[in-house]
Order: sequence, then C-alpha cells, then structure tokens
Amino acid sequence: MIENINNKSYEASIYELCSGEITRFDRYQRPLEWNIEQVGDVTNEIFELAEKTAEYRDAHKSNLLNVCIYQEDDLTYVADGHSRMMVFNILVMAINDYIAAKGYTCPMLKTFNMNYLREDSADTYKEFVQNHRCASKYGTAYKHIYDQIVDFDRPKRNDIKTLIDIVKTRVVVQVKPCDDKQQAYKYFEQINTGGKVLTKNDVITSFIERYVE
Repeated sequence: MIENINNKSYEASIYELCSGEITRFDRYQRPLEWNIEQVGDVTNEIFELAEKTAEYRDAHKSNLLNVCIYQEDDLTYVADGHSRMMVFNILVMAINDYIAAKGYTCPMLKTFNMNYLREDSADTYKEFVQNHRCASKYGTAYKHIYDQIVDFDRPKRNDIKTLIDIVKTRVVVQVKPCDDKQQAYKYFEQINTGGKVLTKNDVITSFIERYVE
C-alpha cells in the first residue's frame, strides 16, 4: 500500500501548499507535541540554507519530508505531516511578527488557515493564535523560532528578505496523495511520524470517526 502511494508522490512548496486553501488536520491529529529539539530539526536547516551564498541557495532546497493527504467531498485533508506543517506555520507567524516589531517595509508572508477537526486540538491552537506566547507547545515553539530570527537577522545584509525568499521558494515536502480516508489512515498508522505514539483511546476514537459521520 505504501509503495502505491509513493509511486504517486510529488514535490511541492510547503508555502504554496499551505497558502492555497484551508489546511484541514484529520480527527486523530492531536495538538502539537514536539519539543525544542524536534522543532529545530525543521527550522535549523531552513536558517542554515539562508546563511549560504546566493549560488548555493539557488541550487539547494530544505526538504521537510512527507505529507500525506486525501480528498473527500472536494476538500483536502492532511493525514500525516501535521507537526512539520505546523512548525512551518509558526515560523511564518514569527517572521511576520518580527517584521512588524522592527518596522520593516518588506511585504509580510501569507498567513495560513489551519483547521483541526478534533475539538480539543482546535481549542489549543485557537488559544495560540490569540496569544503566540501562550503556555503550550505552540507557544514554546514560537518563542524558540522567534529567537532564531532575532539571532539570524543582520539588517545591513538584508537577511530577513533572504529568509523570506527561502521560506517562499526553497522549502519543500514530498506530497503523498491517498485514494481515500481509509488508505490515508492506514498510511498514518504505519508511518506515524508524530511526536507521540497513538494511545489506545486515540486509535478507537479515530476508528469510530472513520465510519460514523
């Protein structure tokens, strides 16, 4: 089954993928659980690429690995890759906040419409959207990423514009399109790249929700 999905996979800009429409995370996606080290696994490579020469940046990309999606009723849902997409989303938020705080005149990045179908996940994310430095994994990730931006930015070299360009054009994912929700869930069960292993309750809840609308 995984081989089948891999044969249909394609590379895409995560910035374009997230800004195209609402990003819907399936019901078994819990709130962000990643620690600082895991957040850094995503962001460090992006900042390192932005530090390179223009020639190097043009020849390389930051690859955030796989995002598994499926479509239902003409809507697109994310089955796997939630944490990487969310960390990237937080990076975009932090860059925009930094531009505003510094009074820079460069255009801000597009903001993404992230939507959790699971109620407790949606509530936790909503709290973060209202207060970026809230006491949650989202807030911890935001503070870490914002500090990375502060350390990175050197105005005389125009580094913030370089970082924006990297975020918009040089960060990619491998999109794995599934035929339907059931295939996507099986892929998630096999790969499960999240910060925690699914609990028995998560599995039972998701199984029921797959078949009882």
